[in-house]
Amino acid sequence: MLLPLALVATLGAQGPNATPAAMSTTPPSSTDSRFAPQNDAGDARSRHPAGRFDFRFAVGDASVDVGSGTDWHGETSAILAGIRFEGIGGLVGGGVQFDFTTSDDDILRDDLPALTSTSTYGIDLFPHLTIRPKATGFRLPIRIGPHIYTRTLAFEGPGGDADVDFLAFGIGLELEPEFDLVRTNDMALSLYGQLRLGAGGALIETTNSIDTFTSDQTTVGGEFGLRWQAGGFSLSAGFMTQENSFDESDPEGSNIVEETDFGFTGVFLGAGFRW
Repeated sequence: MLLPLALVATLGAQGPNATPAAMSTTPPSSTDSRFAPQNDAGDARSRHPAGRFDFRFAVGDASVDVGSGTDWHGETSAILAGIRFEGIGGLVGGGVQFDFTTSDDDILRDDLPALTSTSTYGIDLFPHLTIRPKATGFRLPIRIGPHIYTRTLAFEGPGGDADVDFLAFGIGLELEPEFDLVRTNDMALSLYGQLRLGAGGALIETTNSIDTFTSDQTTVGGEFGLRWQAGGFSLSAGFMTQENSFDESDPEGSNIVEETDFGFTGVFLGAGFRW
């Protein structure tokens, strides 16, 4: 009971018409520290948005290398298109990324007869858990989840069409460090990078065999660029590369599929929304 009595005594000492300090009619200063958490919360939402939706388009070169027995090596023009959605509450969230890649039809023009067209295409699906530690001026989302993708080496010629189809499945890990270069109340410019690693197994089917082959596969990819954000809108541009490697398959009878590497390298432009 001592604390209530002390408060009553303090107020009584000021007189019945006194205004308690806690009820002062003086407007708070805009720099009053009592209001800083609200400002910090708004800035945190800008630096660490709760959601994002992005689209990107890249032009560059696709490559394919088939093992030493066949010894095919080729490169040609290609495009990549992708979308990403991500939502984060606090430090943990999740999302999904989808990419589609396709090349021109002359990727093995130096190794196969001129009348044979060869191309590559594939899709990537990466649903993931996101962990995003918060820091001022620096961000590092960490994404982990199943990475499922396909790659096809397609042949078209006078003798008919043939495909070698790769279905890969495994675990993917992605890191995306981002540093603020400029940040104001209205816009931000940042430098960011991305590193993706993955590993797992694969199933391989070919047109000229009824067998399904098994193999191991790995993924290494990365990108770096600039990201500009104004309000809830963002633009990004930069360089990207990715390599998908399939080991020589386990034998089925006397047949194998040789080790095969697919690559893409190019420049991209992206746009999206943050909220």
